[in-house]
Amino acid sequence: MGRYYSLFILVCVLAFFYTAPVFAGACEDKKPFGTKININLTIAPPVYDLKKTQSYLTQNGQTTINKWLKTNNLQGLWASSDMEIAGLASGGWGVSYDMRMKTQNLDRYGAYHCPYFQVINIQLFYRTMIFIPRDYPEGTCAFDVIDEHEIRHHQVNTDAVEKYVARMEHDLNYMVRQMESYGPSPRQHIQNRFAQMQEGMRDAVQLYFQEAMYKEMRIGNSHVDTPEEYARSSVLLRACQQKDRDGPYHTASGG
Repeated sequence: MGRYYSLFILVCVLAFFYTAPVFAGACEDKKPFGTKININLTIAPPVYDLKKTQSYLTQNGQTTINKWLKTNNLQGLWASSDMEIAGLASGGWGVSYDMRMKTQNLDRYGAYHCPYFQVINIQLFYRTMIFIPRDYPEGTCAFDVIDEHEIRHHQVNTDAVEKYVARMEHDLNYMVRQMESYGPSPRQHIQNRFAQMQEGMRDAVQLYFQEAMYKEMRIGNSHVDTPEEYARSSVLLRACQQKDRDGPYHTASGG
């Protein structure tokens, strides 16, 4: 319900700027082609940071995540809020657009034009960053326990991304129809109208990631970070103390 409400609000705002009252709806039946919408999603394998200590990540976890996002020109999505299982996971996304526009004369003099989306190409990228403290070296039992938990967060997030990208293609068709139905623009204003429509499309994608998709991730990850999961992992990490004799072991602590 929240997803459609957000889109409804966006459509209403766009309508305020776009509508030419005398000609409202005049462009709906004049479009001589269908808009081609191509959404290409890339989900990259998780990337790991194994260099920082547990103490450092406990105190500077969010700062470390923000630095990773900025360095890779990504926007943040869901991220771990604590280090109950000693690791951290964070999701980041990026997007680029190629939107081509076309007009159709409304009158024989060319005074008013109907603006249309001809092609919308959206390139989406998602990646998870997993932080496992160097206190638990790769190849140890403890590392594997922490990694298994963080990978579950990665899977929840990628499932949410795939689910909402599939829905987004359908909803963007709806957005295209709505924005194109608000009526024509005077010839001298058509470039401004194109810019407004393109910005509206970018806003719609932003809504998906920052609201609907984030909410889905938050709910899904709450089923991973449960008291039962924390207890299970704690037991496994204590058992690892007996196995990991080649390196130091520290009991995981919250942060």
